[in-house]
Amino acid sequence: MKGINQYNGILGNHKAGNWSENMPKVIIAEKPSVARNIADAVQSKQRRDGYFLGEDYIVTWAFGHLLELLDTKEYDEKNVELENGQLSIYSRDI
Repeated sequence: MKGINQYNGILGNHKAGNWSENMPKVIIAEKPSVARNIADAVQSKQRRDGYFLGEDYIVTWAFGHLLELLDTKEYDEKNVELENGQLSIYSRDI
């Protein structure tokens, strides 16, 4: 596994080993065009190889859906409620 110090300088003003609340947040989009739109919205203007870099956000992308919801019949019934005609699915563990 690579050490964190190899990333010195990649994050612009953010130095490896100095992680704090000012560390940029990573947003992963499902495709490059969506990442470009998000990067514009969050002012991540520096285009790099595989990501957009900004002061507060790093926006990168994958290709295709990363997650998908289960069919409602696949959820545990104890986590499903029908209230006021609205289906709510949640985890009681949260």
